[in-house]
Amino acid sequence: MDPVAYFVPDYSVYDVMINAALSGIDVRFMMTGIPDKRIPFFAAQTYYRKLIEAGGTVYLYDAGFFHSKTIVIDGIIGAVGTMNMDQRSLKLHKELMCWVFAEDFARQCVDAFVADMENCREVTLDDVLTVRRLKRFRNQAARLFSNIL
Repeated sequence: MDPVAYFVPDYSVYDVMINAALSGIDVRFMMTGIPDKRIPFFAAQTYYRKLIEAGGTVYLYDAGFFHSKTIVIDGIIGAVGTMNMDQRSLKLHKELMCWVFAEDFARQCVDAFVADMENCREVTLDDVLTVRRLKRFRNQAARLFSNIL
């Protein structure tokens, strides 16, 4: 489970998420459905299809701007911090995550994720496949800037 504000991952992170989903691991991703920055939001949409096809789940938080940055791994590791899943956060800004190796903390993160899901809509493969050409072009053009977003 990984809620973040922006999702423009480098290929190493993206491949890990896809391979985990293909392996049967429950990969859930939540990001804001109401962007404050449109170009990263448009670029993020180009990453949904492969993740969904691999068995991952994508949620868009629609109750306001969503700026949470947490990760839960195997129900025993939780992380909270400032890192978005984008190139700038991962390589340029040197953003931080506090990793806690404790099941009770990981459970609190999972509970918060599940509570936030009540304000989300799931992005389905049909949603991705029915995006109109002009929006698909806009999203792909935004993705061209992924190295600097």
